Amino acid sequence: MLTALEIYLSTAPLPEVLTYVGLGILTVGLGPFAPAFIAQHVAAVRGAR
Repeated sequence: MLTALEIYLSTAPLPEVLTYVGLGILTVGLGPFAPAFIAQHVAAVRGAR
């Protein structure tokens, strides 16, 4: 699957490549914080009840 993505991105237009790279950076950069954010949101919703 990664090979297919690599082939696709090697022929894709620049804005599309930048979109994929930007989403990848967000995923890797913010990924570790997502579980804590979700847990905090759930706790806030439960506390409001």
